[in-house]
Amino acid sequence: MYMKGACELLEGQVDEQYLRCVETYNFGKEGTFHIAVCMFKAMSELLVSAKCFCIIGRILPIAIVVAQAFITSQSAYAHYKLFKHIFSIVKIDTGRSVHFRHIHGDGIDTFTADGHRGQAKDISKEMNGYCSIQWDKPLYTLTPSEHLAHCYRYCLVHYNCNISNLRGHVDENILSAMMSLYSAHLLLNLQETLTLIRSGGKKAIDKEAFGNFAFAAIYQPMSKIPLEIWKAAPPTSNGNEQAHRNINRDGMKLTMLARIMRGLQFDSRLLNAIDIWKDEETLQQKIVSIKDKEMKTLRNKAKNLEGQVVASAIVVKCTLESFKNAESSIKKLRKNDQKLRETHQQLKKITPQCSGAVSVTDLTPPDQLFDHQLLENQPKINRVGMVQIPHLPFPRQFKMATNSPGTNLLDYT
Repeated sequence: MYMKGACELLEGQVDEQYLRCVETYNFGKEGTFHIAVCMFKAMSELLVSAKCFCIIGRILPIAIVVAQAFITSQSAYAHYKLFKHIFSIVKIDTGRSVHFRHIHGDGIDTFTADGHRGQAKDISKEMNGYCSIQWDKPLYTLTPSEHLAHCYRYCLVHYNCNISNLRGHVDENILSAMMSLYSAHLLLNLQETLTLIRSGGKKAIDKEAFGNFAFAAIYQPMSKIPLEIWKAAPPTSNGNEQAHRNINRDGMKLTMLARIMRGLQFDSRLLNAIDIWKDEETLQQKIVSIKDKEMKTLRNKAKNLEGQVVASAIVVKCTLESFKNAESSIKKLRKNDQKLRETHQQLKKITPQCSGAVSVTDLTPPDQLFDHQLLENQPKINRVGMVQIPHLPFPRQFKMATNSPGTNLLDYT
């Protein structure tokens, strides 16, 4: 009776399936338990391409729900069956198996959970293949704890809460020692820290002896997760806890069938939002690509203008050194310099809109290309034929003798 509505919905789905399996199991002394798994095909695509995911009642790859499951038992066997169903559904939908980095070389790097032993140990039973790190040891000989050392991380917030619950039962220095174990770096006084924790009484010893997989999940040197992946993975599941809270609150005081329908609506809205985000991302990528092309064009233009400015500056300098009128050369230099400055301003404006793929580090600032006194000290001939060139290394005044026709003699003063 408890699952009757869900079973009828499973059989009556015509369009895209959401409720994927409804199963009842009898497991020895634990009795009967029920499992229902809900996920769209698009959610399978998200799961199979995920790098990190969290287990908090639902399976979520960082803030996106990819499966909703209803289960009436928290035993290890129940979780094993749950993960087996989810991975089978993903295989049917995508034609691809869920991969783990330490086994297949790609796929899921890490998963973060709250320390539940059933969740942690029984997901490892679905890890098939051969371990790509321990080449001499086939995967089927690895224990669950050895599997988890390659991919499992303990949520920092849950760990902190569990330690805080011991306050009043153990000393503060022991609580601090426990918190110090959550580290990505080697602790030089590790043995002294463990000895201190073991001296804190039964509760402290129980926490310290919680399990090898838990110690490797909080202390990276004991883990087989590479340090760069450890640091990149989220240390907490708090963001996903919010998504779980929203879903759980929507399903309070509802029948199984009503909860499934409410989850269908929630996940439909989520997938629509993802589609909108993808469309916007595609549009943004196109915009960035266009801006990159514009920036590349401006960069090439600036590079060409640099050459023109330098050439114009050389012409002006040579003209002035030969005591000729450089008015037209200076005018051309000023024009090229202005164009270069405008191009640099355009580059500065467009840079925040680009991807950073186009480098402009080889461009020289306009102020450093030439001596700008060349623009300020244009030589002028006065009424008596005097020319002054103050920027030359050996400035002097001279006058041209114009009394005798046909003569071109310089009379230095």
